[in-house]
Amino acid sequence: MSTSALVVAGLEHTMRDRADLALRDFDRVLAVDPRHVVARQGRAAALMALRDYEGSYAATLSVLADRRGSRWWPKPDGTPSGEPATRTSALKLRHDRDQLRYLAETGLLPPDATALEAAFDEALAEVARSAPGNRVVELTPLQQRRLAPAYNRVIHLDPGRRVKRALAEGWDRTAAAERYGRERIAVVDGLLTAEALAALRRFCLDSTIWFDTDHARGARGYIGADAMDGLACPLLFQVAEEMRKALPAVIGELPLIKLWAFKYDHQLQGIDAHADAAKVNVNFWITPDEACADPTMGGMTVYDRPVPADWDFAAYNADPQGLLRHVREVGATAVQVPYRQNRAVVFDSSLVHATQPLRFRSGYANRRINLTLLYGRR
Repeated sequence: MSTSALVVAGLEHTMRDRADLALRDFDRVLAVDPRHVVARQGRAAALMALRDYEGSYAATLSVLADRRGSRWWPKPDGTPSGEPATRTSALKLRHDRDQLRYLAETGLLPPDATALEAAFDEALAEVARSAPGNRVVELTPLQQRRLAPAYNRVIHLDPGRRVKRALAEGWDRTAAAERYGRERIAVVDGLLTAEALAALRRFCLDSTIWFDTDHARGARGYIGADAMDGLACPLLFQVAEEMRKALPAVIGELPLIKLWAFKYDHQLQGIDAHADAAKVNVNFWITPDEACADPTMGGMTVYDRPVPADWDFAAYNADPQGLLRHVREVGATAVQVPYRQNRAVVFDSSLVHATQPLRFRSGYANRRINLTLLYGRR
């Protein structure tokens, strides 16, 4: 079988929750082509699903270094790696400029990287003028040269180390499982220990892994980080595994198939109505409450009826307005969950859900950040 056929087979096994077979196929590809990016990332995802978290983390770091390396990471005076990113928007550049400024203020920006802020400022002003309405555009050749050392590359990566205990003891596991069993949704307050919450905030604020550009357009005001592109870290794997043990009747032996995070603009729209191709979704928020200017909103809306079983992922994510029509037609009730720091919403991923309207205070550290763990495939 050719390497391309093996990659396709590995991805198919992944989509069917057959991580052991996916790992076998990706390993066969890598025996022939050790640098094959899709196979390496697929292997990391398979190891995550098989709960070999150390192996998955090592694999993701290896790919990250080859695709997103900079002169500052993974080693000082390194050579930038991978193809330079060329797509951007004003929102994406503003986030990256603000993150560089934040790293400089906290003493984490390498001394020879301080000039980057001015380069991002110049590019931001140019893109905001040439692409009004927060459109995604291609960087000009001159902008690419200015930003090449840093744009969508790792300048700083927090290690995201494990803590003594990730989940707090104060929330009622039994009550959460029982509510999930009745309603397919449970809200948990005080999810993480203070140590884990602080560590995750540090990881998300400090790590320059927010590479997703496609969501940072128009009225939608958020950028993303993905497990296989820098988000996976020992602490998030610890949270995921402790969640499994805390809610065995809900999560049990379902494999961890996805990790992602989104970081939002202060006023723009969040994620449209959609459902996820998974069985259980654990979505939690880590930005302090005082950053949310309207404590009655800023969280998420979950509708208590699932998408039809015969709809595929593309069908129930390509048409948000159609999804909203569907939930109205079937008489679904909208469960409103306002924003709170350290609040988790655990729900059946086939339930339609969306971000509530956002009003957060200005300032880089006030951006709304949510993290999502997905278990099992629908």
